[in-house]
This record gives sequence, structure tokens and C-alpha cells, in this order.
Amino acid sequence: MTPTTADLRQEPESAHDGGGPRVLFFAPRVCWPLDTGAKLRNYHLARETARRGAVTFLSFADEGEGAGARGGGPEDFGGHVVTVPRERGYTPSKILRGALGRTPLPVLNYTTRAMAEALGRTLAREDFDVVQLESIHMAAYLPVIREARSRPSVVCDWHNVESELMRRYSEREPSLPRRLYARRTAGQLAALERRMLREFDAHVTVSERDRAQLLAAEPGARVFVVENGVDTAFYSDEQLARAHRAWLEGGRAAGAKPAGSGEVARSPDARRERVIFVGSMDYHANVEAVLYFGK
Repeated sequence: MTPTTADLRQEPESAHDGGGPRVLFFAPRVCWPLDTGAKLRNYHLARETARRGAVTFLSFADEGEGAGARGGGPEDFGGHVVTVPRERGYTPSKILRGALGRTPLPVLNYTTRAMAEALGRTLAREDFDVVQLESIHMAAYLPVIREARSRPSVVCDWHNVESELMRRYSEREPSLPRRLYARRTAGQLAALERRMLREFDAHVTVSERDRAQLLAAEPGARVFVVENGVDTAFYSDEQLARAHRAWLEGGRAAGAKPAGSGEVARSPDARRERVIFVGSMDYHANVEAVLYFGK
């Protein structure tokens, strides 16, 4: 069964009995519904941590985001879920500050007074052992975390090496102004990454390649690999075939012929040629990946 946010309150091993770490997950966005790669990683890391300790999840959220059938209440992580309304990104003011200042635009988009105040209140209300930042986008809040009375360790989960992604984008962007802005932003991100590697207590990457890249930039950093995983039992051929049969039967019951049903009937092994890609299609790297697989 696919895990949902409700699982965290249903499974007894998720309850915090006073032992184990107290962890604040600090993320740019809520981690439900599970419809992007970042949300999947954030959710499952928090879910597994909640089995062994106490978890609070603090993030930005758009209006209505995180609510609905999948939950989104404070009990979902065995502790608190705190959200702050997300301000509009890429405003003229932020673009100008990104061009002229030291802080890169992707970080400015997630740096607000409201979030700094919410973070301060959360750290004052509860003593944490670890604060884990989900990506470089939340790096500007490090001074607030360092002021916490419990002196938590600060860990950064590197979903990507953002400077590398921005550099690649700058090489492919056809618009000259955007290309130049992206090139400058890539340099700002690289400088920020080097500071983070020195100032954070530990770092987590999704691959050995990313770990090697970070260590090349700062050999003294503490960097560990926690790869993304897949529930292979849930996504087995048998389970996929069963789900597909149910989908076909549902279409027939409704009087419609599901698209592709004839192709599946002709080729029993067609399921091996299907690719499920979970990701945001407003993200250039994901768009390029889908186009690559679709060729």
C-alpha cells in the first residue's frame, strides 16, 4: 500500500516515547501530495525519522496546499506541522537584488520575515537536536537556527548541487539576458555552497557523485549519502499489471475504452516499456529528462 501522511499517526513505531532525536525538517514547500521528486524525498525522510524520534515539519505553503485526503494536520509527523504562506517569487525587487547583491535569486525567493519569525517561534517552543534544511534555498535562515537555545546540529539535505544545474541552464537558455543572469546566479550559488559546506555541521546527498563534487569544493566537510529509494514490492510487475487491469475494467464499466488498451492486449510485455516520471514540469531539468525518455 502506498504510504500517505496518515501512516505516520497510524503506525505505533512512529510515536515518540521520549527517546530518539528531536528533528526539525525545514523545507521550501510542504511534502504532500506526493507529486514531485522533492516532496517524495522530504516526506519519506521525515516519515522514517518519525519512527525513531520526534519530527516537526516547517515549510512554506500556497493557499490550500497540503490539505485534503492525504492529511496535512499537525499529527501527521507525530508532532507539529507548521506552514507559512508563500510570498510571490521572481518579483522585480527580488530579481534586482539577485542581480546586484550577494544572495542568489533562488534563495531570495524563499527568504521572508514571516518565515524567520515562524522559525524563531518554533525553535523557542521546542528544543531540537537536529535541524535539517531541505536544500540550499533555506540557507539564509542559518543565523536564526544558530541562536536556538538547544544548539541543534544543522544538516543540509542536498537534493541537487544547485550551482551545477543553474550553470547547465545558462548554457542552454536561448535568451541572452536570461543566460547572463543564470550564469551570474550559478556563480552566486557556488559561492554560497562553499560557505554552507564550511558552516553547516553535516550534509546529505542523493548520490556518490554529488558527495564527491561537494568534497572537491570543501574537502573538510562531513558529507553522507542517503539515496532515493523505491518501494520495489509496490511497483513490481505483478502490482503494476493488477493496477492496469483494474484501470481497464473501470474504463469498460464506464462505457469508455481507455487509451492504449488495444496496444496492451496485443503485447503482454508492453508494461516493461512504460516509464513513470514523477516531477514538476515547471522545472527545466525535468522537462529535458521527459523529452529525452520520450525520444
